[in-house]
Amino acid sequence: MHLFGSSSPDRRAPEYRSTLNEKLPGRSLSRVAPANTSDRKAATLKLACNEIDKEINRDSSGKVISEYLKASLGYHGECGNTVFEHAALELSRNTWPWPFSKEITCSSVDLMVKIYISAVETEKAFTADGKLNDEDFIQFIVDHLDCEQTSPDKMRDRIPVRYRDRVILETDRRGQQASGPVLTNRTVRLNNIEFRLWIEPSSELERLPPEVLLHMVGCLSRPKDRLNLAAASQTMDRVLDRTARFDRLIGQASNIMRLRDVSRLLSIVADAISPGGREGGSGGLSLASWAKVLSVAVSRLWLVPYNERGHACVDILNVTLDLSRHHPDPVLLGITVCEFDWGYWPALGEIREPALKQIFTAAGGLSGAERAAVLSKLAVSIGEHPIRDDVFHEWKRAVFDELKMAAGDLLRNRPDPHAASLVGDLARPMRLLPAEERKNAVEDLFAMVDGWPDGFRAGVLADLVHSLLGDRGNALAYLPITVVKAIVDTIQTLPSAYRAEPLIALRYQIGRASGANCVQATGYVLDAVDGLDDADLSADLLTATPVRDVLRTMPSRKARFDMFERLLDITVRFLQVTPVEYAVLPLDHLSNAIQELHVGDEEAAYMMFAERVAPLNGGIAPCEGFFSSRIETHPEQTAKGIRKTLDVIGHYPPKFRVKALATAAREIRTMKGSTEDKATAIIRTLGMIESLPERDRVKPLAELAASLGAHPQDVESAAFDPIVHAVQDLQVTYRLRVLNTLNSHWNDRRADHLVAAVLSQ
Repeated sequence: MHLFGSSSPDRRAPEYRSTLNEKLPGRSLSRVAPANTSDRKAATLKLACNEIDKEINRDSSGKVISEYLKASLGYHGECGNTVFEHAALELSRNTWPWPFSKEITCSSVDLMVKIYISAVETEKAFTADGKLNDEDFIQFIVDHLDCEQTSPDKMRDRIPVRYRDRVILETDRRGQQASGPVLTNRTVRLNNIEFRLWIEPSSELERLPPEVLLHMVGCLSRPKDRLNLAAASQTMDRVLDRTARFDRLIGQASNIMRLRDVSRLLSIVADAISPGGREGGSGGLSLASWAKVLSVAVSRLWLVPYNERGHACVDILNVTLDLSRHHPDPVLLGITVCEFDWGYWPALGEIREPALKQIFTAAGGLSGAERAAVLSKLAVSIGEHPIRDDVFHEWKRAVFDELKMAAGDLLRNRPDPHAASLVGDLARPMRLLPAEERKNAVEDLFAMVDGWPDGFRAGVLADLVHSLLGDRGNALAYLPITVVKAIVDTIQTLPSAYRAEPLIALRYQIGRASGANCVQATGYVLDAVDGLDDADLSADLLTATPVRDVLRTMPSRKARFDMFERLLDITVRFLQVTPVEYAVLPLDHLSNAIQELHVGDEEAAYMMFAERVAPLNGGIAPCEGFFSSRIETHPEQTAKGIRKTLDVIGHYPPKFRVKALATAAREIRTMKGSTEDKATAIIRTLGMIESLPERDRVKPLAELAASLGAHPQDVESAAFDPIVHAVQDLQVTYRLRVLNTLNSHWNDRRADHLVAAVLSQ
């Protein structure tokens, strides 16, 4: 809400006075102030100042200060402190819908000065001779009132100079008492009131070494607590000067909302780090601390209004680039600023490219891991750069060459983790190189890791694959297939035991692609997998590629079936050396892919799958899962599906048939088809169940009996007697177990009929 041009209601002071007792029982002005007008004013002013002491301090946000200043002028805003609003309205004698319609009262000036002194440092609020810092006070009011129609000159005219001149800071020192410390009183005299600004006793803190005091501060996590400790004594203020200054700057950066907030912060930074600034151009803080302050400011840029954001971005970037040429933190921050606007608004425009070049130059002054960290982030940044290839191709090539040199320096003596990260990040700018240069660039990267230990090289190659192919919906669209072939060839130079990690990364990324490149790349990877020793095959390697997606992209019916056969061969190799618990997921992964084959090839595929997998440990559950899903997908084919399921079960080792037959019997419950098909399936399943040992027949027989009860009367008539005889052939103990598992069907008439028939023997 702006101060001018608003249409708030006329809130007259007499009306507030008449209702104050009702609104604020126990604290109204009519009770705290006598009838005498001057006494009432002093009491009201004291009440308002007490509220300011409670709410305003150096950590207060600009929004809070702004609302209290408005209330001081009698303007009804969003202060939220009813006591202060009513007292300030009384003191302002404001009877208009908006302030500044007449001369501001001296009491309103007192309140504004009180807010100003509470919000800024004492040294800033007053000059050396104890007078109010008039220029800064006026600017403070203008900044926080957000008056678009009010300049400092106009504000200075509206606040009478006689009221400002009466504000004085007096300092007197009282002598030492009989016991206790020396007290220092700083008295501020306003127009109608005076108050003590700071009463500072010396304490035992004065005797502690600075190192101990700094250690105490390190135990405080909140900036507000550290600032309060700094205000405890002159010694603490001196020792914690840098810490308190840093905390205040962080607080100021955290409250950025407008361009003027950015400008005010940057003026402090620029003054502190300039050669003529205090403390030799560092402002008493480390370069990392200044970078942290600016980093917080960058994180607030999205709150700056749209039309001001570009200017703010440029200003921060300029200060950042001037901050240092020999420290990584400011340089890294410069890259962050360059990246900031890509997702919001083209703030930097034409200066982004020269800025990145300047950052690149600054990185040359660093060494070792710091240089690698900056160059890695720069590689990632230009890898995502929205400018087209031909705009700054030569510079990108130079960055790529410099990155290779930096990695080479780090690798000169031994493999270095920083270098490993750098090699992975080198792949980012390759995306923007012309297509004919990408293969050579990949070969250059691979050549860099040739001499590394095998395990270390495998990890770097996996990172390189993620960087080359990651973060893209169609990962292979921008890389020639020859590049993928080069990657596979390099992976195959590793010993078999180390190839799995980069191959898994490559298979996963290929699965995200589409088209001919995806099929051809999958073929290269399968060639590499075929070359692995059996012991090096893993479930992760077999499931890394979304097989269904790969098959779906292949237009040729024969090509799909051939690909399925290759995958089946590899899976069978894996099963022959793998415990049961590790085999289920790869088999389920492959069996589901059969649904992507041509309809005419499905039957041959799942029979091939069942015949080769069923005799192997671990092949049972995936087969069952496939048949169940196939029956759900093609309900009209359930009769054929169950027949094929029973054919497959015939290949199972005896110990696996119990669970498989129970599953088949359960699927008959939802079977569709003719009465003859259903009865035939029940009779055939029953025959296979009867071939089991007596103790293993219980579960399958119960499932089959329940399925029989789910079908119409004509199906029951055809299969009822054989099931009754099968149950009656069991020993009494096993027979009762079958009946007990049918408890969910006791309310069904046919289930009761079955039970009665079984028990009739």
